[in-house]
Amino acid sequence: MREYDIAFSMGFGCGCSQALRAARLQYASYPMDWIGSPGVVQSAAMIAADFRDWLVRDEMELVDVRRGTGTINRAYANRRTGFVFGHDFHHDSDIGETYGAVVAKYDRRIARLLESLRQARRALAMFVEHPVRKRVPDEDVLRAHQILADKFSGVAIDLLYVYHTDGPAVPVETEIAPGVITLGDAIRQLEYGLVSHTFDREGLIRYLVTHVRVPDMRTEEEKRRFAMAAEGKRNRRFGTGGALAYWWTKQQYRLHRKLEKKLREKGLLPIDRPFWF
Repeated sequence: MREYDIAFSMGFGCGCSQALRAARLQYASYPMDWIGSPGVVQSAAMIAADFRDWLVRDEMELVDVRRGTGTINRAYANRRTGFVFGHDFHHDSDIGETYGAVVAKYDRRIARLLESLRQARRALAMFVEHPVRKRVPDEDVLRAHQILADKFSGVAIDLLYVYHTDGPAVPVETEIAPGVITLGDAIRQLEYGLVSHTFDREGLIRYLVTHVRVPDMRTEEEKRRFAMAAEGKRNRRFGTGGALAYWWTKQQYRLHRKLEKKLREKGLLPIDRPFWF
């Protein structure tokens, strides 16, 4: 069991942070939790640059309008860096109307991550590769780790790079260098449109639970506020009907995506962008 003071996501998307949270390893929100990353090296370089200029208004391009669970989002990509913001801008407002609030939110998360890393003795950075992307060479993983190690020289920082494999259901761990681990896991992709996506993380969560530990240092008051905020978010998205309402919302969401896919195949939707994520 490897113990860390902090574990955080480097992308590529939502599933990495979701796995860390499900394994009770991440207790706060960080900047790369819900954004799309073009790659592990790019994520490491952006962290090392203190996220400078990663959300520049003039560099943001609308790449998709997609239906989320209970809302419709506009997904924007930074043309220069390739990072994607798919959960921050809603369909009924221009980017300029909410841009300031989004920047302020990420500024808080950036400051929280950087300060937590400066105070940590040991830290775990995790990157989960997109299931349809090929595993990057070990040299790239090592390069990403070196970028982080150089930036946070006073921290023993490990990097866990997870990629899809068609092999056994049990994740295959390989330590390619001290503190640098690649993990082959059978990730089942569930696709709901051009940008929206998720994937099966059960094997990864089991691995994290049995191999990694991050003590929860929050006070009881902080835990209570976090639980109340999470419950409020669930109620806003799914109503107060509990598990049944959540299940029914997911079914409607999936049916909508199936219909959207058929309409795109028949050329009946006006916007047809390539799968870039």
